[in-house]
Amino acid sequence: QLPRGRFLVNVDEAQTMPDLHIDSAYVTFITTASYVPGVEALLESLVETGTQFPLVILTPEPVPADLAAALAHVVECSKTLPVKAQVVHVPALENPYQRHQVRYGGTIMSKLYIFSERIGARRILYLDCDVLVLRSLDHLFQRFRKGMLSSAHDCGFGCQDHRPNTGVIGTMPDEATLENLLREVGRIASYDGADQGFLTTYFAELKRQGGWDELPQAYNTLKRRYAFNDWKWDELHVLHYVGQKPWQNNPKEDKIYFG
Repeated sequence: QLPRGRFLVNVDEAQTMPDLHIDSAYVTFITTASYVPGVEALLESLVETGTQFPLVILTPEPVPADLAAALAHVVECSKTLPVKAQVVHVPALENPYQRHQVRYGGTIMSKLYIFSERIGARRILYLDCDVLVLRSLDHLFQRFRKGMLSSAHDCGFGCQDHRPNTGVIGTMPDEATLENLLREVGRIASYDGADQGFLTTYFAELKRQGGWDELPQAYNTLKRRYAFNDWKWDELHVLHYVGQKPWQNNPKEDKIYFG
């Protein structure tokens, strides 16, 4: 059970991170204050693994006041933790795709800035803010390469071997890759109207050329797999809470997964 109470500090203004200029960092992305509990839980779970790599929180500008204040709380509280949290503001990139889910609208495509060198880390491991890290991931950083995508398959109610789940992504930020990605937004297809479908299309050809480094499923296990009774707790590294979030308090969905 994760400790509670570390995020009850009042801070007036959000903080923007200067370049870290370090070798490795964890990264997450957030656009709304309603997902801050997920960022808090993610940070706590990283602390529990014993890592000392920082957590970089990307958020598109302009940042809503409630989100800015909430992230400032997280940053301030992390000063007492081995994992420091910092905020990086990125440009707002509007979603040009037809939205089949409301949550995929707005500036979700700004997540592509995980490939930006402005993060300040040579290697990054991106984690959606609805995941929990159950075991150390530090050993993964050495396998990341420029222009490559390290991720597990999208394996929920069904497993899609031809496409990645972009809730966990490892890479080496590279401005050339970022520029190519931004150039293709709105030009190539996205099956889900968001970043996952877009990146699937973009990296499809690279996959055939070895540009998709396929991570074992244990590094991005979707909670939906619980229904198939095919996971082993002692092997899981990342548990991904796709769909309804734990902090959204939905007893009906909780019963489906946990009885």
